[in-house]
Amino acid sequence: MFGLITNCVKQTEPRIDLTWPHLRIKFWAKSWNTIAAVVRARVMANKMVQLETEQRNHQEQEKLELIKKLSITARTSREDEEAKKQQQLDDEMAELMSDDFLQEYQKRRIAEMLAITGNLPTFGTLVDLNSGEEFLKMVDSEQKTVTVIIHVYNQKLPACTKMNAALNELATEYTHVRFCKMLSCVAGLSMKFKSNGVPALLVYKAGNMIGNFVRVTDDLSDEFNSSDVESFLIEVGMLPDKSCVPVIMNGGSSN
Repeated sequence: MFGLITNCVKQTEPRIDLTWPHLRIKFWAKSWNTIAAVVRARVMANKMVQLETEQRNHQEQEKLELIKKLSITARTSREDEEAKKQQQLDDEMAELMSDDFLQEYQKRRIAEMLAITGNLPTFGTLVDLNSGEEFLKMVDSEQKTVTVIIHVYNQKLPACTKMNAALNELATEYTHVRFCKMLSCVAGLSMKFKSNGVPALLVYKAGNMIGNFVRVTDDLSDEFNSSDVESFLIEVGMLPDKSCVPVIMNGGSSN
């Protein structure tokens, strides 16, 4: 009886496979599923990171290209603006440098100068200075706009005589210039200067010496005349060049 009950119990219990290989297969199957899921997740994460990196790099590249494009556009606009300004300056300069403008400007300046000259006193003679006092008065008391040319001479030297004749002639042509002559002995000069330094031309304006030409015949020919002296004084800037005035004031015609 007892044996039958036991057999019945044994027959009704479920059969469980407790062998090691069976348990091992089930364990590794679950483990492999977990590992695969982890690996799959990591792969997906890496792909996401890579995709984000690529997108970020692409965006950075687009930004760089946009900045480059904008900078090129800005530089071109700036250069165009500068070129436009330069062209305007060139056009204005070309207009200023035109023959008509320059001629008109020269005529206006000459007219202004002649107007000033018209207010200057008129002389026309070669004046003798017979003392140091007369010399100082001539230099210091003359109007500031008047040029005073003084010939220091030795009456025994032919070159000085010729110079006096030339200056006497120039005095009638340059009536707004004060021409004077003074003996070297009146000026209190040394004997050496009296012999070797004359004829000498001293030029003053507004009480200041603006020209000092000792033994001026060294710059002239032996047979000099008033034209030679005039050319010399114009060349050194002591006389105005009167030959330039008619050409400009007559509109460029020499007739």
